[in-house]
Amino acid sequence: MKNCFISLDTAIMVLILLAGFTGCDNTSSDTNTTYANRISDAAPSDTVSALWTFKTDEASLEALLKEQHAAILRGELPQYSTPEELARQYGVADSDREIMVSYLKKQGISGSIDITGSFADTTMTVQQVEQLLGTTVGRYVLRGCSLTEAFLMADKEPVIPAELRETVPSIVGLQSIPIRCMEKRLAVHEDNESIRMTTDQSTTPCAFCEHSGTAQGGCEITKSGFFAPNQLNTAYGVDMLHALGLKGEGTRAAIISEPTYPENFQAFLKCFPDLFDQPINVVYHTTHRSGLARQITEGIVDLEAMVWAAPHVDQIDYYIGGYNAASSAQAMSQMLAQKPLPDVLSVSWGFSQQQIANTNVNLPPIDPAAWKTYQGLIFRAAASGITPFFAAGDNGSTFVSAPASSPYVTAVGGTNLLLDETNQIVSQGVWNSYLVSGGNTGGGGGATNVPGSPMPEYQFNTPGISGAVFADGKYRLAPDISAYASETPGIAIFAGAQPVGQQWQLGNGTSFATPYAAGASLLLAQAVKQLAGWKHLGHLNPFLYSAARENYTQYFYDVTEVSNNLGPNNPNLPPNGPDCCVAGTYYDKASGLGSVKLDTFFTYLINFTN
Repeated sequence: MKNCFISLDTAIMVLILLAGFTGCDNTSSDTNTTYANRISDAAPSDTVSALWTFKTDEASLEALLKEQHAAILRGELPQYSTPEELARQYGVADSDREIMVSYLKKQGISGSIDITGSFADTTMTVQQVEQLLGTTVGRYVLRGCSLTEAFLMADKEPVIPAELRETVPSIVGLQSIPIRCMEKRLAVHEDNESIRMTTDQSTTPCAFCEHSGTAQGGCEITKSGFFAPNQLNTAYGVDMLHALGLKGEGTRAAIISEPTYPENFQAFLKCFPDLFDQPINVVYHTTHRSGLARQITEGIVDLEAMVWAAPHVDQIDYYIGGYNAASSAQAMSQMLAQKPLPDVLSVSWGFSQQQIANTNVNLPPIDPAAWKTYQGLIFRAAASGITPFFAAGDNGSTFVSAPASSPYVTAVGGTNLLLDETNQIVSQGVWNSYLVSGGNTGGGGGATNVPGSPMPEYQFNTPGISGAVFADGKYRLAPDISAYASETPGIAIFAGAQPVGQQWQLGNGTSFATPYAAGASLLLAQAVKQLAGWKHLGHLNPFLYSAARENYTQYFYDVTEVSNNLGPNNPNLPPNGPDCCVAGTYYDKASGLGSVKLDTFFTYLINFTN
């Protein structure tokens, strides 16, 4: 799933949520007025958030990341650094830090330098913005949207004060705008007894459209017609790790998402007393751009999917801030300041590659400074030993969502599933709603075209990456792995539009597959720390591709059916042509390496250093 959010003050939040949706951070005044209407001046006392970025050594940091990958490919465990160590080596220079701190103090601006030394995170009044940054601030509404609220936005790109121009390359976050209106991610059903998806399947029968396997659990989940936790846990070998005592003890996770209802999550846990036999601690964090004006079911998908696999995780830090690159940078900075750091990060939203590369005139470009800041913090998370999972998106072969296109994260695509009565996999194909019902969603996959993301070394010589696929060698290929994401029949999510209307609802998309895969990796993190003495699970991709080269069928379920081409719903944007992407033997650009066999892959990791 991809989201695009607007800039907001601390009191007002506008959340735009749409399956297959892209995000944006615009810096052009002309672009802003194309997509939103200015309704009034902002009040001088209103507050906005601004990130004052610094000159940082991203090239040397990326060289460190590549060396960490190379160590794994040599059969060694990499050395990871703390965020503070990374800040000293790659972050803002001490002299620039002093200049920035002095300026903020002199101007009476509230803020601090983030832990990575990448930016100064500030809250400013509208009066301060207009006096110091050469732009007025307006109150806007998004055009054509019935559910939007007013938001604050600078009327033009801010001008960096003269005394900071050698210190601050850019100011991020004062201009961000959505490009589409809100649409609920989950359907709301009136029938609590037997909930079925509403897509008309009568003209396109398929083996995996109906519920298969055997569901277990309380709260009448067996009547819902959706997949339940026990089914996917058996299918992917998660339950076998549970039987070994690997349920996530001693691990922590982080999620960056939208506001959600904690009441729904707690109600969900009570439906599975055998699985959730001890409390799960979730700590909710906010950013300057956070607010609880509107709460969305997307977040409950993230939480529930993660604990399906890791019911004994010590703590989940839930960062409410996935509105755009600027707010996600704030959330990522908060996460890196936590002690101890999380083992795993899960993020189910992103941007269109074409917006970042500015190669599609129909989509507004992402502010390069906002993207650079966010991407830099993802680099720092990976270099710190955190295992990042990002959704490859729900846009089929149209494009791979960014940051899933980064070589330093694990990109998760989507599949469907047909299970036998014991919940073993009979077959699985690529998730593609167009082939079932003429829909416009499917697992994101293909060659990426984000500048500076060539094919990483760990993908070389992997089974399936040869011939026509390897011809894309200048591109990073995604996804890396895939998990269940189909809406036919979908997975069971306990959520409601209000805290009082809780019920089983349809959940699907890479927004489910990603946190589920992240939850499963918590079991791997527990295993390598407790059984092999590792400090971090860290970069997962070099391990995944090395295991595929060693013995693909031992460690992966191959996905060989269907494609992620959405037919007439696919605009076939470059670099993926009209024939992309068909599932095939071994690695393919529709499903990546396929689905991981957790019960065998964990032994690969345990034996890696033996």
